[in-house]
Amino acid sequence: MKLNHINQMAALIFGAVLLTSCSYSGNMSVVSDIEEVFDGVHSVEIYGGPLEVTYEGREGITEVSLNAYLESNNPEGVEIKYEREGDRLIVEWEQSEGFSGWGNHNNKGFISVIGPKEIDLKVKGGSGIVNVSDVSYDEIDISAGSGRVTASDLDVDDLRLTVSSGKLEGKNLKGNVTGKVSSGMMEIHGVEGNVDAVGSSGKIEISDASGKVDAKITSGKIALRNIGELGKLMGSSGMIEAEEAGLSENTEIRFSSGAIRIKTSDDLDDYNFELQASSGSVRVGDQRSGNSLRINNNATKTVHGAVSSGSISIEN
Repeated sequence: MKLNHINQMAALIFGAVLLTSCSYSGNMSVVSDIEEVFDGVHSVEIYGGPLEVTYEGREGITEVSLNAYLESNNPEGVEIKYEREGDRLIVEWEQSEGFSGWGNHNNKGFISVIGPKEIDLKVKGGSGIVNVSDVSYDEIDISAGSGRVTASDLDVDDLRLTVSSGKLEGKNLKGNVTGKVSSGMMEIHGVEGNVDAVGSSGKIEISDASGKVDAKITSGKIALRNIGELGKLMGSSGMIEAEEAGLSENTEIRFSSGAIRIKTSDDLDDYNFELQASSGSVRVGDQRSGNSLRINNNATKTVHGAVSSGSISIEN
């Protein structure tokens, strides 16, 4: 009897969960449909959650136009809200405290903002896509959780791009760029400034950067092309490949296990070199060694490098 009672209770619980799931998988309902225009806004914050988020700056306009849409099969639990605080506009995806994670929830929509090119901007996405373009300001933060961040045609003194797991893309950027990806891929192409890139696992790809590039990866690959100046290149395991890369007194290579190959158009005689490999090989131009290579060209700049297990190659 007791066993039958337990089976009946289990069936009731399973049925309740199944019913809840089915109730959320029905027709979609429009939750938010927003079209607003604001004047006198100088700061915009957008928190997009799972929705696609876009901010597009335009030269010569002063108004901020908000277009947002959300439909859901559980309309009681989510919405898009906006509020204005002085000259600041805040737009956010909001999930109610009582919103349950059970069931087949389906939410579709977007948050699109068109505003001035010069604006104080902060954009944070969750699992959706974040696109920011044509903005000029002192500093800007753009981030996403498990999604994608695309930043293009930005003129920002201090630009910070962050993705937890996903993809980060930047192109045609002016100013110094800091990029962080925990797990995924980072692609930055065309920077008039310095780049500081950090990744845990995945790939970092940077090209056409006029300033200094520092890059660090725990496990994966760093690919660099047409770089003004190599800075600190560090990693635990993986590979570094650099082509058309400038050297400097700031160039320092530290890798636990992997292969580092650098091709530069700089005159190698303009630098001193201090390279070490605990287990592997090191090479500069035509000179090579099994574990240690020190070259004194009586230069004012010295390139340092060390790898525990692997190889370092620097050549023209």
